[in-house]
Amino acid sequence: MPTLPSSVRCNIASYCTGVTCCLAESSVLGTHFRVGVHLDDCNHVLTINVEQLTLKIELNGYNFGKSEYMQSKVVKNLIKQHKN
Repeated sequence: MPTLPSSVRCNIASYCTGVTCCLAESSVLGTHFRVGVHLDDCNHVLTINVEQLTLKIELNGYNFGKSEYMQSKVVKNLIKQHKN
């Protein structure tokens, strides 16, 4: 496993198909936030979380190699909310 910067702390779930990380306050974002990824191999769903924003990707019939994007406006609002 690669070495993470000291500003990042991660926890691998006991079921081993999920990881949650806390990114400490940075000078770039001016805030800290939590991100996570969970693979539900029984239901073939990949869930990606950035704070309260959740992206669920159904893996049955998924077009692998395709890029998925969260709207930058949503992420900007999330950062703005943390600053207030």
